[in-house]
Amino acid sequence: MFMKTQSIQLVALFMFLILGVFFPSQAQNWTLQQCVDTALKNNLSIQQSGNVTEISKINFNQSKSDLLPSLSGGIGQSYDLENSSNSNISLSGSVTLFNGFQNKNTIKQNQLDYQASKYDMEAQKNNIVLNVVDAYLKVLYAEELVKNAKAQVDAIQLQFNEIEQFVIVGKKSESDLLQVKSELASEKLTYINAEGQLKSAKLNLQQIMNIPISKTFDIEYPLSIEPKTEGLSKADDIYNLALTQQPVIKSYELKTQSSEYGLKIAKGAIYPRLSLGGNLGTNYLSSMKISETTYLNNIQNIGYLQSNPNEIVMGNVSAPVYNYFDYAFDKQLKDNFSKSLSLSLSIPIYSNRQVKNNIKKQEITLKNTLLDEQSVKNDLRKEIEQASIDVENAIAKYGATKEQVSSSMASYENAKAKYENGMMNMSELIHELNSFTKAQSENIQARYELIYNLKILDYYKGIPLIF
Repeated sequence: MFMKTQSIQLVALFMFLILGVFFPSQAQNWTLQQCVDTALKNNLSIQQSGNVTEISKINFNQSKSDLLPSLSGGIGQSYDLENSSNSNISLSGSVTLFNGFQNKNTIKQNQLDYQASKYDMEAQKNNIVLNVVDAYLKVLYAEELVKNAKAQVDAIQLQFNEIEQFVIVGKKSESDLLQVKSELASEKLTYINAEGQLKSAKLNLQQIMNIPISKTFDIEYPLSIEPKTEGLSKADDIYNLALTQQPVIKSYELKTQSSEYGLKIAKGAIYPRLSLGGNLGTNYLSSMKISETTYLNNIQNIGYLQSNPNEIVMGNVSAPVYNYFDYAFDKQLKDNFSKSLSLSLSIPIYSNRQVKNNIKKQEITLKNTLLDEQSVKNDLRKEIEQASIDVENAIAKYGATKEQVSSSMASYENAKAKYENGMMNMSELIHELNSFTKAQSENIQARYELIYNLKILDYYKGIPLIF
């Protein structure tokens, strides 16, 4: 019995896995955070910025390595027509002791460029997040329009059904039914257009996320998103805060500092350059031999007697004998080993005005960088001032549309009562209904405009752009 039960369980597990493969569970709707994370991960510009940052990091590390001594080695081998070979081995190194602090300033400049590139990538990410938030809110807005249009279609459909019964029993005219039918067709068209707008909004969001387009794609719809307008900061306060938090500002401040170090590097070329060098070397020549001299004694005529020039004097004469032996490879390397140490000082005298012109160009570059930094700060101030005005206008518009919805709804309800009592015709009732529908749509639009504008202010204050 136990074995049978276990077999059934295994079969059930197998079927569960098979069904899980061929019939996967329905994907959950995308949250705003998931949309943001996906867009940042898939954005090609962000990936390129990451590569630029990596290059800046490599340049920074290389400038630090330039302080270390350079070391190079060489091995040479040559042959002549007499089958003689020559081998040489060398190892040399050098280090710059002083060059007008150019190496030190280059390290500082590359470090600033590396930090600025990271802030550039962060600023680019913030722009992507803003685009996702905007697209996400447009989906929410379009969904509300669809719901509102659907509700209007359902309401008029009920009204059409009711009037159709009244026409049958003679309580309403055929003209009233035709007018409602025309309005029903108009509301159905509005509903179709709203659905099309929703599809386009979802398409736009998927494209920003850089994911394959899917008809089943959908997002999380919060139960209620109500804009919070309490405790809004002044534009000047937001600007002062943004100056300390916005990555684009930090990036341009670092770029200005980088240009200052670029000027110092250019001025460093005026100073003398002091370098320390060293060399180790040896060589081997196959044709080189070791000579050894020995002496042989021979009895030879060494002269004549002074007293008798005709008498020969014989004597023992020593003659040198030269012997040659192979010069061993390892012994040659040892005997030919040499080492040297050098200290060189290079003093710039005239370089066709290149140094002076480089300094002038760096001074101009610094001026332009300062102007770029100020321009970015001015643009930021203008953007924050505009965003603050947009929020003020959006608050006023949202409040006005809420009042308009309330008054138009009351007017429509009053018109319905009048129509039912024969005090208003169908054309007037439809006019009131259209006014109420328009007020609802304008209120929905105003609400999401306010939400987005508030998010823009949050962005400048450094607050995460998440609901």
